[in-house]
Amino acid sequence: MIHKNKEDLVISYLNIRGQTGLQIDKQNQIEDFARTSKSDILHLQESNIDSDTFQNCNFINSNFNVITNNAPNKYGTASLVKNDLIVENIKTDTDGRV
Repeated sequence: MIHKNKEDLVISYLNIRGQTGLQIDKQNQIEDFARTSKSDILHLQESNIDSDTFQNCNFINSNFNVITNNAPNKYGTASLVKNDLIVENIKTDTDGRV
């Protein structure tokens, strides 16, 4: 469940196409997309996000919480959720879905 005081909520999706580890150039592309699309929530699929994945992405670190669910095959999902949104009751499965 996501609560927001704004009238409009921008939700975007990107298929990362099986990227594991997400090299810095791919992280920068995701950060640029998040900034230019003005996404409140950005869902990433076919991704494997580590705790340090976006450590060099100042825009993401300053504006988003990163919710991850990596699958055993290294192709899970992640969601970048704006800091001003309250996220509750997150449901995940063992196949990397949120």
